[in-house]
Amino acid sequence: MGVTILNNLTSIKRSLQLLSVIAVFVTSYFAKDLILPILLGFLLALTLSPLMRTLGRAGVPSGPAAVLVVGLSGIAGALIAVPFLVVFRVVCDKVASLQMISHFLDNETRTPPGDGQETARAT
Repeated sequence: MGVTILNNLTSIKRSLQLLSVIAVFVTSYFAKDLILPILLGFLLALTLSPLMRTLGRAGVPSGPAAVLVVGLSGIAGALIAVPFLVVFRVVCDKVASLQMISHFLDNETRTPPGDGQETARAT
């Protein structure tokens, strides 16, 4: 009888562990609008803290150093993203199965024809 109770307790313990893991994932999914910006901010602070520490050692005050680091990060991101998007668009134009994405990118950057603005301008 004691072995049966011990087996049942082990089974209950494993079931509760599985339910706990599922509950954490479900809660994370529904709280992603709150968790994602916090996690992104944490990773950004962790990534940029060595540069901030170096500027602090060089005698730059923390306010101007933060503006400088964020500005340089934005410029570096743009220098990486813009060529990537240009290459991505060229590849989408050339590959037949990706031409739908190319049309999507065209519609995002240009005003689509027939959106009602021509009739408003004509009258």
